[in-house]
Amino acid sequence: MSKWTLVRTNALGFGDQETKEQKARRMRKFDNMIRNTKVKTEEELKKDADKAFRAEQERKDALVAAYDAKKLKSKDAIKEARAIKRKKNNKKADSALEAAMV
Repeated sequence: MSKWTLVRTNALGFGDQETKEQKARRMRKFDNMIRNTKVKTEEELKKDADKAFRAEQERKDALVAAYDAKKLKSKDAIKEARAIKRKKNNKKADSALEAAMV
């Protein structure tokens, strides 16, 4: 028995049943997809980022409102709501402190 054994996995290509033509077709299709992908302009990217940010803020506000109304059942959701509230309170305290210093 040899000291080394070769483990045959799909990563090494042993389980690959794809022919060269099929692989070339798949790669060509992927290349065409990348080539034909529309690149967004800077304005479109900004709009998408703003939209995602507003959606996340709305989700967080809804989570905190549900926490205040004691409607949350999940422990993870409760922890997340507490963390969001704590973060908001810290921001308010920091802004009040900065206003007092000026």
